[in-house]
Amino acid sequence: MKKINGVLTNVTEEDLKLLLENPEEFWKGVTEIGEKCFARLESLKEIVIPDSVEIIGESAFRECINLENIKLPKNLKDIGNACFLSCKNLKEIEIPDEIRAKTPT
Repeated sequence: MKKINGVLTNVTEEDLKLLLENPEEFWKGVTEIGEKCFARLESLKEIVIPDSVEIIGESAFRECINLENIKLPKNLKDIGNACFLSCKNLKEIEIPDEIRAKTPT
C-alpha cells in the first residue's frame, strides 16, 4: 500500500489486515482511492470508506469477487468507470443522503 499526496494505491491482501485491525491508521490522510487500488482482492468482503475520501478511481474495486457490501463517503465527488466491474457478489452499496441530494431526478 502506498499513500502519496492523499492518494491510496496498491493495496494488498496483507494491507487488508491493517484495515480490519486499525481502520483509522489505514485511512489516515487519504482523500482519493487510486485506479485499481483494491482490484482483485479476494478476501475483501465489505468496506466502509471514510468521509475524507472524495474520489474513487477507475476500476478501484474491479474483480473483488467476494465484495458484498460497501458504504460510500458523504463527501464523494467522483466515481471512476468500471469501479465495481465483476464484483459478482456485491449486494449492497450504501449511498449517503448527501450524495442522493446531488443526484438529478
